[in-house]
Amino acid sequence: MINLIASLIIALCLMTPLSARAATLFLDTDSASVTTGDTVVVNVRLDTGGQRINTIDAKIALETEAVELPIQEFSLANSVLTAWALRPSLGIEADNQKVISFVGGVPGGIKAANAVLFKIIINPKELGDLTLRPTSSLAYLNDGKGTVAELGLQNLVINVLAKKDGDPTHDAWRELIASDNIAPEPFEITLHQDPAAQNGAKFIDFYTTDMQSGIDYYTVTEAELEPVRSGSPYILQQQANEQLRITVTAYDKAGNARVASYQSSPSVQNLVTQAITETVTKTSFKGWIVLAVIVLSLILIVWLVIRLRPKK
Repeated sequence: MINLIASLIIALCLMTPLSARAATLFLDTDSASVTTGDTVVVNVRLDTGGQRINTIDAKIALETEAVELPIQEFSLANSVLTAWALRPSLGIEADNQKVISFVGGVPGGIKAANAVLFKIIINPKELGDLTLRPTSSLAYLNDGKGTVAELGLQNLVINVLAKKDGDPTHDAWRELIASDNIAPEPFEITLHQDPAAQNGAKFIDFYTTDMQSGIDYYTVTEAELEPVRSGSPYILQQQANEQLRITVTAYDKAGNARVASYQSSPSVQNLVTQAITETVTKTSFKGWIVLAVIVLSLILIVWLVIRLRPKK
């Protein structure tokens, strides 16, 4: 009897991983009904089902009768994904289907029930239902094997109604931006040079996040050069310069800024050369004057000794 109970316990333990919930990709918003001209924020979320997932490759189809597409922009604000092979983008497939595609991941994986992947900012101008339907989506477990996780998909339907006379226009996105007074997260700049990358040129990479409105853009400044609006990686203009001074500024959608700096240390040879140069420079202004005074003083002393020496 004891052996039978032990066998049942072992069998139940072995069956536990099979009973884990499937992960779910879903969308939500504050209101399923909006009026024409309003702007709403749709969150694309992931429930990992108690599993640890590190990558998701998905598409979200837009089903609408509207002639003008209602997508205003995308935001990565508060996203759990930190590595993007494909940031959210809107495209049209062969069957004329409008699709939002994205591929993102996070090193080490995530385990969460309500993780934000990104936000879709929607501004519908025509009446009718707008359906956002996840499709052809894959999630991968953080098990070192690239195991595909079972992934459930949930649609979101937004009902666009006519605006009545006197009704105010609501813009949830602008309200969110207006309330954002926090700068993006601190970040670092990393310098690279690899014959196999960027044709061997020196380049930097950088990345940060913003929890409220999301990153809008970056500017890169090299020493006294003018700032350049750029993404990461960034190929340096000053390839021959050994002493680099680089500043990267990250701006969020609300205009808040976070600055990161990089300054390379000069080599030992450059330090010696700099020291010699400084010494010569200082000597040229002060040392030569002192030396000239000493020499002239010695000449004067010798002349006086000779002049005043008693004659025999």
